[in-house]
Amino acid sequence: MRESPVRQSGRARPGRQAKVARFSRTLATLLGNGVTLLAGLSIVKETMGNAVLGASLEGVTARLREGKGFGRPLADQDHLRGRGSPRR
Repeated sequence: MRESPVRQSGRARPGRQAKVARFSRTLATLLGNGVTLLAGLSIVKETMGNAVLGASLEGVTARLREGKGFGRPLADQDHLRGRGSPRR
């Protein structure tokens, strides 16, 4: 039986969790190999193949360029918050 795509019991959808995990792993690998944060976000956006998540990353990148930091803009994106992460 397939799981419903609707949120149940406050848990994120399995597909979304996989996409957030892939985003995190890819960005961590790039940063660990000396790629700058802005360049890494651009690369991740191109390799994700998901327009919604890509648009979320554009917002994070724009706010990062404005000097807003990385954590808060990332936490403000519903599509990029991990499971159980509170909205700030």
